[in-house]
Amino acid sequence: LGAAATAYGVWLRPPPTVSVVSPQRGPAVAAVYATGVVEPTGMLPIAPKIAGRLAQLFVDEGDTVQAGQVLAQLDAAELEQTLAELRSREAYAQRELTRSADLHQRQAMATRDYDTAQTNAETTRRQRQATEARLADTRLRAPTSGQVIRRDGEVGQMLPTGQTLFWLATTAPLRISAEVDEEDIPQIHPGLKVLIRTD
Repeated sequence: LGAAATAYGVWLRPPPTVSVVSPQRGPAVAAVYATGVVEPTGMLPIAPKIAGRLAQLFVDEGDTVQAGQVLAQLDAAELEQTLAELRSREAYAQRELTRSADLHQRQAMATRDYDTAQTNAETTRRQRQATEARLADTRLRAPTSGQVIRRDGEVGQMLPTGQTLFWLATTAPLRISAEVDEEDIPQIHPGLKVLIRTD
């Protein structure tokens, strides 16, 4: 009975539909497939000029930044204290120089002592300027406008001099890098049209 029921069901089922098309002449496409990545043609590494502990991050991957924008801040507490001390020493040296110049002009001070006061004032001024420059280097700034495409550091991490913290993609055009199978390389030549599809 089961076999009879199955046969009856098959007999009642409609026949499959078949579509008939006429062949047409046209160009055959020989395509080479490759998977790649979109990347900027210009990438800038941004690294600290001085060693220090990373105190703050102001941008992250994917952020667009402008030229001169502060991207990160190194710990600068020690340099700020040194700078405050040097400013006090510079002010004192400048007062001493003014007093020495007055005494030297009245011929009440030896030229050697006056020269020493000048040297002290100049030395403290240069030390203060050098410390200010080092303090400015604790702020990592974008050298040009672009987009942060990679960040290699976390707050609290000790960064040595020259270790790249950010990779910045400049406003240069993008490019696609794709690996073509070696069997397909003979088919590749300059000027070949390329169809790009993204996920």
